[in-house]
Amino acid sequence: MLIYFMERAMDQMCAISICLHHYVDLVILAPMAIPTKIGRYEIKSELGRGGMATVYRAYDPSFDREVAVKVLPREMLHDSQFRSRFEREIKMVAGLEHPAIVPVYDVGNEDGQPYFVMRYMTGGSLSGWIEKGKFSIQDTARIIEKIAQGLAYSHKKGVIHRDLKPDNILFDNNGDPFISDFGVAKFTEAAGGLTGSGTIGTPAYMS
Repeated sequence: MLIYFMERAMDQMCAISICLHHYVDLVILAPMAIPTKIGRYEIKSELGRGGMATVYRAYDPSFDREVAVKVLPREMLHDSQFRSRFEREIKMVAGLEHPAIVPVYDVGNEDGQPYFVMRYMTGGSLSGWIEKGKFSIQDTARIIEKIAQGLAYSHKKGVIHRDLKPDNILFDNNGDPFISDFGVAKFTEAAGGLTGSGTIGTPAYMS
């Protein structure tokens, strides 16, 4: 009798395991549908997906140019903390005008979903350059100098990035570097309230 109940329990555990695997495959790992338009911007492809936002490559018909559109995913709209962080990032980046920071072109709201539009950086990221071994010592010095100027400027404006890493340094088609992704940045005079708990930033790039 004991063996019978043990076998039944094992069968039930296997069934639960199969259901969980199906749930992960169908819900958690399933690719999110890419919208065709956000505002006036025609979505072409997904550039990246992070912990609190998705970035799309898009076309702006008003200015006949490609742009990057960063949106707060709909599944996170109910979370007031994520929404507050995203809206705070919009205000931060829109207020930063520097040759080493990715510029913001536009801000909008599509059916309650906030988004902002940035320059589309065609030169890839610093992490991609590192993987390809694409730059010299002179390039390294030039990149560090320009990024340091951008950081010094943002610090003077009271904005601390808090997640500077190769993935967040992007290049234009001339090879000039720009700082991107101020999603976990903070104003120095407003340290509390929206940071949440746990680690802020990327642990591998902290010092």
